[in-house]
Amino acid sequence: MATQISTIQMRRGTSAQWTAANPILSAGEWGFETDTKKLKIGDGTTTWAALAYAFGGVGISGTPTAGQVLTATSPSAANWQSAKAQDISPTDYGFTAWAFDPTGLGGLSIAPTLGSLFLFRMDIRVATTASKVVVALLSNGSALANCFAGIYSSAGALLAGSADISATLAGAATNSDVILNLSGTASLASGSFVWAALLENGTTATNLIVSRGNALVGSSQLTGATARFGTFGSGLTALPASITPASITKWNSTMPWAGII
Repeated sequence: MATQISTIQMRRGTSAQWTAANPILSAGEWGFETDTKKLKIGDGTTTWAALAYAFGGVGISGTPTAGQVLTATSPSAANWQSAKAQDISPTDYGFTAWAFDPTGLGGLSIAPTLGSLFLFRMDIRVATTASKVVVALLSNGSALANCFAGIYSSAGALLAGSADISATLAGAATNSDVILNLSGTASLASGSFVWAALLENGTTATNLIVSRGNALVGSSQLTGATARFGTFGSGLTALPASITPASITKWNSTMPWAGII
């Protein structure tokens, strides 16, 4: 018996054509907008104009620029709740964003370089705010002084910073996440990314819990200006008002975890 190959085509037209016709799609019938790449699925009673788009109304088109975060247009809470069902989201656990799912953490740690900013990139899916940085601490440092946390924009501007957090780091419970309060609130734009920043000074730095993977894996297409993890500066005793993203050194070892709230 010869193999038969069939082509299935759904009803289609431009957004304007659908709006002008305003049909009622049969239950389960698909209607595709060829210009917006959006889809509606009929219920047998609702007109096209009143019918909601399927899959949150996400249409894929265009070419993203380097470092750009792809987002849905005008996402509703229901749309994002549907997306969250497919994967673990920071908001499921009360976080605004994080560097990665903390279940990937192992039993190892790294010590940040004293006097250098350690940067953790976090992609922002919806417009929101943050006023805390959270790090995973394996052990406390010693004689800490001039330690700070902050959030920097992808352009390098300091959006919010903390007062000296040396006492917080020195007295925090170990093998847990430590909340570092910022002095202000950072406004975070949808479709952007930010870096959470940690600066430590003292005799011995803290030890931050790291993942089992390497920061270079999957980061070959990123530069210092879009780095997932990186370091900036030396001899710093306070958060700079701005940093130069192109001067960030990509981190090439196991990845420490951080989040923002």
